[in-house]
Amino acid sequence: MISTPLRTTVDLGNGWTFFNGKVGRRWLAGLQGDGQPVSLPHCWNRRDTFQMGRHSYVGHGAYRLVFELPEATTSGTWHLRSEGFYGCAEIWLDGRRMARADGQYLGLDIPIDPLSPGEHLLAVRMDNRIHRNVLPGSSAPDFLLYGGLVGKMWLERRPKPAFDLGAVTVRAVIDESGNGSVVLHNGDTDGEIEVTVFDSVGVITGQSSSQALGTTTTELHIDAPRLWSPEDPNLYRCEITLIERGRVLDAVHLPFGFAAAEFRPEQGFFLNGEHLDLHGANRHESIPGLGSALPPELQWRDAEILKNLGCNFVRLSHYPQHPAFLDACDELGLLVYPEIATWKSVRSSRGWLSAARRQMHDLILRDRHRPSIILWGMGNESRSKKAYHQLSNIVGKLDPQRSTIYAENHLYRAKRRNTVGIPDVWGTNYELDVLEEAASSSRSGTVIVAECCNHPRSIKGDEHEELTQLNTLERDWEAMADKPYVAGYAVWALSDYATEHRDRFRRLPGLLDAWRRPKMAAELFRARHSRKPFVA
Repeated sequence: MISTPLRTTVDLGNGWTFFNGKVGRRWLAGLQGDGQPVSLPHCWNRRDTFQMGRHSYVGHGAYRLVFELPEATTSGTWHLRSEGFYGCAEIWLDGRRMARADGQYLGLDIPIDPLSPGEHLLAVRMDNRIHRNVLPGSSAPDFLLYGGLVGKMWLERRPKPAFDLGAVTVRAVIDESGNGSVVLHNGDTDGEIEVTVFDSVGVITGQSSSQALGTTTTELHIDAPRLWSPEDPNLYRCEITLIERGRVLDAVHLPFGFAAAEFRPEQGFFLNGEHLDLHGANRHESIPGLGSALPPELQWRDAEILKNLGCNFVRLSHYPQHPAFLDACDELGLLVYPEIATWKSVRSSRGWLSAARRQMHDLILRDRHRPSIILWGMGNESRSKKAYHQLSNIVGKLDPQRSTIYAENHLYRAKRRNTVGIPDVWGTNYELDVLEEAASSSRSGTVIVAECCNHPRSIKGDEHEELTQLNTLERDWEAMADKPYVAGYAVWALSDYATEHRDRFRRLPGLLDAWRRPKMAAELFRARHSRKPFVA
């Protein structure tokens, strides 16, 4: 994850008051005392999901916190920042509304100056209702829209001048001789820029210093860099420092890796010039009892589980997910297919498409430095020629080295809506009888089976249902075998999950149950793909 070690931060994780319901100005100003004490991350659906016949709470909630702002020691501005959440939020400070925001599953970054040192009251009023122009924007998605501040929140002191994290990019390039270069764009920043690249054990492998006036590009050459791959997830670190008149103002640290991903016509996926079959699972970011407020330790645990099963690939269905999980993918060696939040909801209407463009833009800026990412997902089981062209253009502008994809479950509808030929890689959900035609529908001539092996009633402990799930896996594996244009697949799903689509309340297709206990299917998957011996 990108870090800014020199910026002063104030953790806002503890001491909150939460009210489950709609509140008014008096509560937001601290003049009413109703509520319960909570700490972040917090999900208000942590206890009312995954229960047959019980609908989870959808509506309003509010958070309030008294915090102490320290005396600023440097010039700059205070920003309120958060990790991602679903829904609309109003930010109130000392009884005044400061901003309205869409959590985007990516979080907030809101300037709140001028702000004097001392005690202040922060309040957040939000809801997790379905909004047509808040992604996914679906009337009844097959997953829950969890409510609450499900990630961290903090204040950050941003110096003047400072790096714009969205504009700072590091691109690692490997030439034909096996040597590497690191191309850095510092964004629109004036001052002396020092760039240092460290290898995985902290040895300096490249260094430069230059005077920047606006946007500048720095290129460092690295002799025979150690490549990143699922078998050897080697990371480098780029440290960028901004200096003015001998004084260090700001610094940005970015982990990155040398990984060249390529989809070749009729041949599938190649990483660093070598063919690699992608095999993995779709992941939902939730656990009963916590909702979607998973702490970093559990984010990491999911990545470890995937690796132990023999996965080298994970699809983040169907929304942007926590940076701690992506950190784990970078460090453990999992290739990632992230996507914006959609579920049968992609459309060309002005409001929805504006939100989709914004989320795709912000998702790429957050994560494009990561070597684990090989695709950008534009949608799931829905189609819009206008939307996919515009989203593809954003990817082409911000991250042209990576491929685009969307997951399609009805190829005939894609033909009817003219979305054939738009994505670089075709994503197929379940249509295993049209894989060759699906591959030819992409720009690269390849297809990823984005969802397969789905047996939604595989309750752990029910021998008949678990055996049926095993048969489903073997049936779909056979249907995908010996097709070089199939780059790989992701089973549906890593774990069981809660949903209220069609009043199902829970879906049980996971290799694991919702609490991450393995089923027979997990052992079969592991036996097929893991290189390590194990006892089931």
